[in-house]
Amino acid sequence: MTRDSSLCGGFYKQGSISAYFNTRLAVLAAVNEHREQFVAWADEGFDFHCLEITIPSVQADDGNEDPPSANTDPLQWYIQTETVSLQQHALETLLRLYMCLIDAHHWFDPLSAVTDRDNRLAELVDLHITKKTARSMRADVGYLLLGTPEVPDDDPERLAIVDNLVGIVEVLARAWLDGRRPYNAIKHGLLVSQSNASLRLGRTPDDLVDIGGGPSVAYLNHTNWASPAAEGDDGGKTRRWTIETRWIMFDQASKIIAAACALIESLWSLAVARWSQDGTDDVRFAYLDPDKINPRMPLTSDTGPGGQQMSWGLFTETKAG
Repeated sequence: MTRDSSLCGGFYKQGSISAYFNTRLAVLAAVNEHREQFVAWADEGFDFHCLEITIPSVQADDGNEDPPSANTDPLQWYIQTETVSLQQHALETLLRLYMCLIDAHHWFDPLSAVTDRDNRLAELVDLHITKKTARSMRADVGYLLLGTPEVPDDDPERLAIVDNLVGIVEVLARAWLDGRRPYNAIKHGLLVSQSNASLRLGRTPDDLVDIGGGPSVAYLNHTNWASPAAEGDDGGKTRRWTIETRWIMFDQASKIIAAACALIESLWSLAVARWSQDGTDDVRFAYLDPDKINPRMPLTSDTGPGGQQMSWGLFTETKAG
């Protein structure tokens, strides 16, 4: 089946998909920086182009105090959950484009990469990224992000750029795989709650030392059903339920989102250039400076505890085999 590229020119000319994520990140950063002012305006209720925006105040309308479970800061809750959602959304878009284009050549329509979704994305990410060696990924990364699969061994500067991109792709892929559970909890809103947890470690209660803390989300999680490993069981299956706490570090998430957007820019513009003449004037190669953007940077944070998440066991559920 062929498609007349002129019929889709409007979509190609609208620019990169990453503009959507960059806009959301800019708004989130603005809200995060001026949170107190936004809360004051929202509590008063204000009009914006005839749209009244009101966020409930902490005080109930009847004069009584809100119950302990009430959210005492709705805008901060939005910042925490939107940070997780935006990071995961940007990473999934990046990986869907990468996976759909990885085996394609000049004939492949990038619009099909966006619309023809594969439900096996996690399996494909494992197959093409997390379970491959850095050396075996060079050709894919070079073709999709730099425009050529050839990476000469006698060009150390170019090889360093490619290997840096390989490392970034792997870090972002692992971040997406690791973030699927909390993202689904936030997306559906059924098993997630606001948290402001702190982490303290020590051998005895008197020796506890604060490791860190701050804004976080807590959500219910469980393992897949599995047969007991012990011999002589009755053939039933078990799964473990836990409460997972994940600290929200906006500075770290913003680095991950920005890196994902840079790669989306390159994937999309190169794919469009290969498919449609409309996109040849705006090709953006991912020549990222390893000294400025590298695989280690998205993993660092200026805030938050020493770890990023914590798990507490609840109970083990069993069912007959």
